[in-house]
Amino acid sequence: MSVHVRFGVLACLIGLLCPQNVLSQGIANLIITGNDIPESGLASAYISHSFRIDGEGIGNITDGKWAFVLPSSNGEETVVKSAEDGLFFDIDSLSNPDDFTISKDGIICGKIRFSGILNGKVVDLQYNVTFELRPTISNVSYTTQKIDGLDSYNAFCKVDYKGADYVYVKLEEEYGAMVRTQFVREPYSAHFACRNIASPFYAWIDIEAVNKYGRTVYTIELPPFDDQQTAIDNSVGDDNVYSEIKVYTADGISLKSISDVSAIQSLLPGMYVFKCYRGDKVVRVSKFVK
Repeated sequence: MSVHVRFGVLACLIGLLCPQNVLSQGIANLIITGNDIPESGLASAYISHSFRIDGEGIGNITDGKWAFVLPSSNGEETVVKSAEDGLFFDIDSLSNPDDFTISKDGIICGKIRFSGILNGKVVDLQYNVTFELRPTISNVSYTTQKIDGLDSYNAFCKVDYKGADYVYVKLEEEYGAMVRTQFVREPYSAHFACRNIASPFYAWIDIEAVNKYGRTVYTIELPPFDDQQTAIDNSVGDDNVYSEIKVYTADGISLKSISDVSAIQSLLPGMYVFKCYRGDKVVRVSKFVK
């Protein structure tokens, strides 16, 4: 049987959670137990957690001190919460996870520490806990490339993300009848292409990262494509003079070319898209409803 564990989690498990309880010195049969945390030590960052001391003679422990320690964003250990006296310790959910060091895999490795005195001997215990977070998308970049001889283009994307095993990509075109999807199972930094996007219209690429704690979506909006990425507007004015106006249906089907906006009067009722040229350059893409 094979077991799939993401590298960042595995590194944290090896470095912190094996063994989960670390006994620096003192009584070997005493341990810290997480009341709601499995043996793996993996816990949600979005709920509170409780810990206790287990073992023989715990009622005789004196001068007990607790500390909840996390690595700050600069890598230094930070005591998030401390308490004195008692064999029980509660911590709150992490209200600002970004204040701490988050691994490439989207986790925070923390420590619960307890020290005290039992029958004249020093007790020093440590419990390692790994806090899992919602996925994040930290950076998105893309380039576009015109397809020679066709009224379409390709978009090439790079996405940096944490906390998920893959990203789910959806391509939606303004007048397209279908939504095209793909899974990109490339950890931490995903590379993918969306191909044959219709040039005259808007398109949207939704990038989604999901885990059991939530989802994050980043949307790339692609305006109608030409050499200068001319943005769409909503009118074709009589005061504009163009060398050519190409007319498309709402579904992106090319109908004809006209030389003047007054020629739109001959069109049947419906929605149309116009690509307006000066010379061989597109200077406006407009929607028109008749």
